[in-house]
Amino acid sequence: MKLVLIGSLSVFAFGQMAFATPELNLVSGADNVVVTGTGGTVSYSNASFNGWVIDVVFGSSFSPGLVPYGIDITSLTATCIVGSACSANPLDIYLSDTGFTTVVPAGAFKSDYSSTQTGGTTQQWAWDDTTNTIFGKGTSIGTVGPFSGTDSGSVMGGGPAGPAAYSLTIEDVFTSGVSGASFSTDGNISSTVPEPGAIILLGTVLAFCSRKLRRPQLS
Repeated sequence: MKLVLIGSLSVFAFGQMAFATPELNLVSGADNVVVTGTGGTVSYSNASFNGWVIDVVFGSSFSPGLVPYGIDITSLTATCIVGSACSANPLDIYLSDTGFTTVVPAGAFKSDYSSTQTGGTTQQWAWDDTTNTIFGKGTSIGTVGPFSGTDSGSVMGGGPAGPAAYSLTIEDVFTSGVSGASFSTDGNISSTVPEPGAIILLGTVLAFCSRKLRRPQLS
């Protein structure tokens, strides 16, 4: 029972971190759209965005899959329509959120990217920005790729950031070498530094449980 309580409280502490609203920005040729999310997530689909079929784009801030937190393009598929403008115009997709405040030393961000594609190349850039600007490109975390098949990779960098609010931004770029090129990717930024509030709370709970265990039992 004590272990369940500790786990529940630590998750609660992580969940209380206050971020703003994640946004997507999609650009290809003259086409440009910004999508504002709700409830910490944002998604977009379009049957012909300058010739690109974007089936699913799902982005989240403080994604449960990241430890301890970050932003995540959890699912993205894009296909270049045969004979359309996308064969000459790459697709840029940005995911960004503001309001992160965890203190992160230099080099403590991690950018991960995995992809499967045919007929093109893709790569990911990532930044943290202490001006707390949406889609800000203050300090580079690094570049993963380019990939031209099924591949994955990661890079460490960025920072220092916090405790003043800062933003995180991912940019995924898709270049179609031929009409009909298709892509399926997953990219994210995660922090490798635990949230201080969660550490303090967890330490308090552990100390309390330790005192309970040491308390003499009455016969």
